[in-house]
Amino acid sequence: MIVAAMTGSPERLTHLEDAVNTIRPQVDEVRVWLDGDFDEVPEFLSRREVQFAREVEGDLGDGGSLYWAYGEHSLDFTQYFPMDPRFRYPGNYVEAMVAESDARGGRAVVGVGGLVLNPDGSGIAERFSPYQRLARARAAHVLGPATMLLSRGALDFSREELRNPNPLNLQLAIAAQKQKVPMVSVPRTGKWITTVGEAAKGLRHAPRTQLATTALSNWKLYPDPFIAKAHKISDRINSRTLVVERAPMSRFDAQVRALHEKLHGDLFFVVIGAMDGVTYDDLRPHIVEHPEWRGLFVEPLPDMMKRLKENYRGREGLLFEEAAITERAGTRRIDRIPMDKIESGECPPWAGGLGTFYEDHILHTEEELKKHSVTEEIRTITFKALVAKHDLKRIDVLQIDAEGWDIKIFDQVWAAGFRPSIIKIEVNYPNPVKIRELQTRFKLYGYKYFFVDPDDIIAVKI
Repeated sequence: MIVAAMTGSPERLTHLEDAVNTIRPQVDEVRVWLDGDFDEVPEFLSRREVQFAREVEGDLGDGGSLYWAYGEHSLDFTQYFPMDPRFRYPGNYVEAMVAESDARGGRAVVGVGGLVLNPDGSGIAERFSPYQRLARARAAHVLGPATMLLSRGALDFSREELRNPNPLNLQLAIAAQKQKVPMVSVPRTGKWITTVGEAAKGLRHAPRTQLATTALSNWKLYPDPFIAKAHKISDRINSRTLVVERAPMSRFDAQVRALHEKLHGDLFFVVIGAMDGVTYDDLRPHIVEHPEWRGLFVEPLPDMMKRLKENYRGREGLLFEEAAITERAGTRRIDRIPMDKIESGECPPWAGGLGTFYEDHILHTEEELKKHSVTEEIRTITFKALVAKHDLKRIDVLQIDAEGWDIKIFDQVWAAGFRPSIIKIEVNYPNPVKIRELQTRFKLYGYKYFFVDPDDIIAVKI
């Protein structure tokens, strides 16, 4: 039996109802710990599904979501999901998390948001935000209690510990350390989980140093069980449950080669978010191989545009536009990591492609990146104006990599009447609803689509 349990308060009743309606179809039983001044059971719940906090001796606080997991009121569950109505969970949350747990034989506590502590418990060494993409499973010391799965028998926890006034996430982590149970932050797409209304606190609060250091003198990072097998399985599981079955990049290459043959080399491409024309550009090998191709590169950052033009110096038939595609022409401020920070080794190489308009982007949530980021003013243009300026008649291959702005740009391309034969779009930032809408559009207009990794969707006109 799969059980989902959460706490609710009168001031968050709407969020609670939305969360219950989202999760009820995914589980066998829903339970709600009603905190605060509830006079009666909310109409969207049954009396069997609720427990009034006032009827239980001793304040459980945020441990109320674990009321049915341990002790005399424990339900006969196989998987137990403590949850928080301030999170917005996806429609396949339970399916994906159970699959991750099963991949490890139920021998680990799996979750979404996670922390790695310094060995002496003195602070946070690494943070896995529940809202950001995680490319592979990572061992953690602490998991967020509202985005984790507890399998039967994986972790023992007493009612006395639930009443402990210290943070629930840290109490669970201490129990896992003492019992030598691995905690694993699972792979996922960006914004697979989001917040609604008041942001859920969860992992935004650091563990209390005194508790972490006094409870344990040495924090050990227990490895992901059956790590090689689990990684292989969880990669397949996540691509199927979060999106669709993943395909190798070679499939994209094969589609591009087939289109080249079909058009006898008379192919026009558009690359939006081109960077330097080399880094993270899967189309580049084909462009270099076929000098007869014509195309347009769009890149807003001046230093990147300079490198882009240099990398294609002497090549004919290419157009360049130094601008970002937005809803209106003008200027706009963008946050990015300067290239000198990449070249000096202060930031990882992949950070060079993180220019963004979004305030909740990884540049603002990860301290090691945030401290190196700068803000620059760039030129903007609409796609309609871009078409007029360069007299675009057709697009055979479209590639968009715009750090979360991708679908907004694609909507403009689509509205302008272009139906490229091959479309490649980064989708690691849009929420799953937007991705599903994109998939539906492709189906309606006769495209086959597949994913080459957690970041990109490829659509091919049949």
